[in-house]
Amino acid sequence: MAEAHPARRLWALTLALAAAVVLAAPAARAQDAAAGRARYLACTALADRTPESALDEAVQWRDEGGGAPARHCMALALIRMGKFADAAAELDTLAGRLGKKNRRLRPAVLDQAGQAWLRAQKPRKAIAAFTGAIKAQPGNVEYLIYRALAYAAQGAYWDAVDDLNDAADLAPDRADKIGRAHV
Repeated sequence: MAEAHPARRLWALTLALAAAVVLAAPAARAQDAAAGRARYLACTALADRTPESALDEAVQWRDEGGGAPARHCMALALIRMGKFADAAAELDTLAGRLGKKNRRLRPAVLDQAGQAWLRAQKPRKAIAAFTGAIKAQPGNVEYLIYRALAYAAQGAYWDAVDDLNDAADLAPDRADKIGRAHV
């Protein structure tokens, strides 16, 4: 299986969160759910074009009770603005609010937090986020690879080697992309 490009994974998470808006609402609130989904999609599209405006929109929406979709849009806008530490902190908060029972979205949000922490040059925090994603979704090769990168950024090369070896064991067909780590 080919490794998903971070932008594709971000889009997949965007669609998953939009679906969560729809599925979380009772049938009596179907119109509100559709409006929430449309607002989320508009906000994330705005984040790509003018992140400052998207951040303003997302903050207002959060304050109006926009929940997880509003917070995710805030984080996306912060990423687009290059405010990686702020985005990562928002994503960590969002993952905490999603709770451990949300097995689909929580690990993906933790993965995004880890990537943002890496971009903010905070490998220790990235490791914590990726570890949370791995605990929530054991055997996810992507999370192991990204945690290996975080370990390497921190200088914990043996831990990076262990994660790369685990990833290669889980997905031997991807060994050419992972690179079997030998010492």
